Amino acid sequence: MVCTLSPFVLMKTYRPGPQPMRLHLPPLCMHAALFAVLAVLQTVMLPTGVVEIFSPLRPAFFVPPLSAPDAMPLSLAPHSGRVDMLKWAPMAMAYLLGVYAIRTGRQAGAVFWTVLGLGLFQAAYGILQSFGGTEQVWNWAKTGQHGFVTGTYISRNELAFFLELATLMALGAAMGEQARSPRPSGWRGLLSEAFWRPILPGFMGVILAVTLLLTGSRGGILSCGIGLLCMALLFASKRTMRPACWKILGAALVIAVYGLGVGLEKTAERFGHDGDLTHRLDIAASVVPMIADFPLTGVGMGAFNTAYGPYALPQYGGDLDVVHAHNDWIEVAAEAGLPGLALCVSGFVLFMTRCVVAWKKRNDPLVLGTCAGLMSGLAALALHSFFDFGMRVPANALAVGILCALLWNLLHMRSYNRGRRVFLPDREITNQLRHVLAIGAVAALTTAALFVGMARTHLAAENLCPTERTIFPEPLPPLDDIRHALRLQPDNPALVAAVAAKSMELFLQAKVLPAPSILLAEEYFRAALHKDPANGLTWRQYAQTLSLGLEYSLGGGAWELKAVQAYERALSLRPHDPRTALAAAQHHLWGYAMDLGGSRERGMQLLSKTLQLNSWRWKQVLDLALEHVNDRDALLAILPYEDRVRAMEYLDKKLQRG
Repeated sequence: MVCTLSPFVLMKTYRPGPQPMRLHLPPLCMHAALFAVLAVLQTVMLPTGVVEIFSPLRPAFFVPPLSAPDAMPLSLAPHSGRVDMLKWAPMAMAYLLGVYAIRTGRQAGAVFWTVLGLGLFQAAYGILQSFGGTEQVWNWAKTGQHGFVTGTYISRNELAFFLELATLMALGAAMGEQARSPRPSGWRGLLSEAFWRPILPGFMGVILAVTLLLTGSRGGILSCGIGLLCMALLFASKRTMRPACWKILGAALVIAVYGLGVGLEKTAERFGHDGDLTHRLDIAASVVPMIADFPLTGVGMGAFNTAYGPYALPQYGGDLDVVHAHNDWIEVAAEAGLPGLALCVSGFVLFMTRCVVAWKKRNDPLVLGTCAGLMSGLAALALHSFFDFGMRVPANALAVGILCALLWNLLHMRSYNRGRRVFLPDREITNQLRHVLAIGAVAALTTAALFVGMARTHLAAENLCPTERTIFPEPLPPLDDIRHALRLQPDNPALVAAVAAKSMELFLQAKVLPAPSILLAEEYFRAALHKDPANGLTWRQYAQTLSLGLEYSLGGGAWELKAVQAYERALSLRPHDPRTALAAAQHHLWGYAMDLGGSRERGMQLLSKTLQLNSWRWKQVLDLALEHVNDRDALLAILPYEDRVRAMEYLDKKLQRG
């Protein structure tokens, strides 16, 4: 759509005519443009010396056996940054297109009822999902959060983001409709249009609010409650809307009664436990050192999961990974640096301030009510974002972009002889500004074309070899498909690593000879690490490949040192991963026995660390240790305190047999 509109803007800019062209520049444009520039700069190759000035720790990720290149991007995972831009771009485009496309009251109403219709669909689907006996999202069985409404979303918290916004918008519109034309008194009032006009949005708002309660999202419920309070404060500041303050309280009581009627026992139980909240605050606190290490540039958009390993809480970075920080504001600071966070915060505050100022000047009750609901919904989302990552869901981001445009246009909508129309403040385009606008249109056209090409290429590559994280992981496809995907996206380190992993898989299945497959895997894993040097999992796979190659006398003496270095790097990037510690211990003990660069002392330390991270692995650890160590005292020293008696009995039996 941008590719189509940009040439039209160019033609309109330079068209001859008696009337000068005028332009409205909506709020957030400058902030969005600066944030986009920041995100692009993170992925651009820069001289290593320049990168070291702005991000001193970035070159330090290239440790032996890798050598630092002459040029590198600021981002730790530039491909993830480009993919992340593809997810955020629709939000910005929806906002801009909405501002320039929603021009009449009928168009605004179409957007309003479409959003509420989608909310009702989510509510109906989620309630049938939870109470129908077969809990699944489309044809996927739910893996968790049973008994709670999730709609078509994977998580209840992600659905709660959308429901907060839709609920407050519906209730605000109902209050505005009711205040616009008070109904006649007496029984005739029950038959008047003025009585029934607010019923539909009000009823839909109650249904959406009850669905929000059934999600069990504590952050969503509390944020929506604070959003209702914000709406009441806005109404209290406007004489014509003050009676609606009491009606908001009445709506809250109706929502509570409906909720109790359908059953809120599980939701009430969740409010009785604060461990999850404390845990999320701990995750957010653990991200602060990451921000301190990369304050100016961040780790790169979309690179949070890759970079979080060294900063992770003890329970993460092993069998469980943290994909997002459960705090959108903290995650933006980690990925885009403090400048990126400043742009987001200042943009939100400026937009809300301009909306409140424009709202204060309006007297139309319907506009006042609907816009108060939208502003309260945005405030609720901003609060909820401190405890979750709902804005990382593209559907939610798209809805926010569209509704921000609806809010801004409603605040500038006036009545005229044919209905309602938007009259946005604009300025005349001078010759100098005309050239700037033309440059912007060309830049938008070029960017949109690049994004369309990137999106098509990414989707084609994902169809051949999925690399995006999903809750339903799939086995690696055939090697030819992976190579085809890599030709489409040569900058994707996950595809480079997939070629190496598939080569090793074929070798372990005895379908290829060791020499070409292991050498090929080593080459591709090393190439993947050059593109993504902060990925601890790839470092571990690279080390395991080197270790296996040593068993077949590949690589010569150089691989002995490389294997040790690769394992140490994997351990530093994933310090809480018991599988990495166990694999490194196995290599050290085997290498010591075969005189291939291993250390028995380091191997025993890593076995002890494995049991500290996961004590239930004691049998696996003891079986590995007994292959290389027969000293009972040394083996007792690594046993965990949990199950120590059983472990000692197992050890004694093994030693007696051995």
